[in-house]
Amino acid sequence: MKQTIKEAAREAIHKHYNCNGTYPCSEREYCEHCNGHNTAFDCCECGADEFKEGFIAGANWHINSVWHKTKDEVPQAHGEYENEHYPQIPCLVYGKLSTGTGYGVRYWNVTEQCWDDEECDDYECSKDAIEEWAYLDDLILTE
Repeated sequence: MKQTIKEAAREAIHKHYNCNGTYPCSEREYCEHCNGHNTAFDCCECGADEFKEGFIAGANWHINSVWHKTKDEVPQAHGEYENEHYPQIPCLVYGKLSTGTGYGVRYWNVTEQCWDDEECDDYECSKDAIEEWAYLDDLILTE
């Protein structure tokens, strides 16, 4: 099962503050970021509470920052697609697809200004059928 943002935050706290390292925190049995129920504020040992808030806010920002509303903008040819004669931009989309309303990978046909199917060769739907989209390149971690 995929790790939740809160689980990832806890793991990042342990790594950043070295909670279980050579010189572990003496409060870890009580700390909610380790084994207990107290906040890091209660023990004043570290800034784990603030770290967690920032970690979660950053993760949520990243998740939401990749999505674009189709009514505001359409995908643009960029990067490897910029110099293609007939660019089709791969995107994860949400909207009314031929398979029903939901998510799917579709290609924005820059020339025809419409969405092509997952094989990138046939018309799927008009611009207005898709509510929001994200470049696939933005969803794939490169680091």
